[in-house]
Amino acid sequence: MIRNNDVLMRLNQLKESDDYTFEHSLRVSILASMIGKWLGYSKDQLIELGQAALLFDIGKMKIPDFILNKEKPITEDEFEVIKRHAQFGYSVLMKTQGVTNNIKYSALQHHERLDGSGPKVSPFKAAEFISWQSGTTLDSKVCYVFLSNLAEFFVGKKVRLSTGEEGTIIYVDVNFPTRPVVQVGEKF
Repeated sequence: MIRNNDVLMRLNQLKESDDYTFEHSLRVSILASMIGKWLGYSKDQLIELGQAALLFDIGKMKIPDFILNKEKPITEDEFEVIKRHAQFGYSVLMKTQGVTNNIKYSALQHHERLDGSGPKVSPFKAAEFISWQSGTTLDSKVCYVFLSNLAEFFVGKKVRLSTGEEGTIIYVDVNFPTRPVVQVGEKF
């Protein structure tokens, strides 16, 4: 990507228009690349995956700031505009040299549903959703690889329980990665 001035220009445009989306895209790119590595992707596939994950939300730069950064609830009409960011992204990438069709389609198809679902949740609730959808709406191989590696990542991490207590994750069963064993003081 460093050698592709058009792609760098698009990333810079995204950063200037919406810093949150830019940072979100960086996090998604890192996570997607990790999953690709766990799945045994080749170097070229990892590069393309990382680029796709950096650019998937590029269409948000076409959403007016007053809608994208609105603190009050958005209207139905504003939501319709936001839902079009995938199509906007595809259009932007169609005009960007050096971007593969896979990357263009990742921007166009990165939402399976356009009904507004998908609010921010804890990583474990997200993992539980992925586990439930594995083999039905989500690819079971990708889900298994992701959930298995997620288990290793969280051991030793500090968490806040729904009771408000703080503890440390000491064990995550690969077969049940969304149900970690947490130590709070002397209790588990």
